[in-house]
Order: sequence, then structure tokens, then C-alpha cells
Amino acid sequence: MAVIEEVPRSDGAGAERQWREARINELLTEHERTGAPLFVAGTVERPARMAGPLASAS
Repeated sequence: MAVIEEVPRSDGAGAERQWREARINELLTEHERTGAPLFVAGTVERPARMAGPLASAS
């Protein structure tokens, strides 16, 4: 399951890549449950919304 999706830009100028927050939260929950290594990287324009959950998963 992909963790990044293309969504229309609010200004109508094409699309932008965004993290699928529900999928990222699923990965973090699984990481916390199992303790398995988790590496997250991406090139999204606005990752700040996930900064808190990602930082607390370390």
C-alpha cells in the first residue's frame, strides 16, 4: 500500500504529492507494536503535519 498519493493542488495548477496520513499512522502503530525497524523517507511538500507522530516513534 502506497504512503504517498497525488492530490489536486488548491490553486488548480496540477497535483502535488502528499503523505497518506492514515497509512503513515498504521505503519507507526505496527512499529510500536512489534519494535521492528522502520525507515520513513519522502519528498512531500508539507511534511509538518506528520513531524510529531514521526518524531515520537523513535
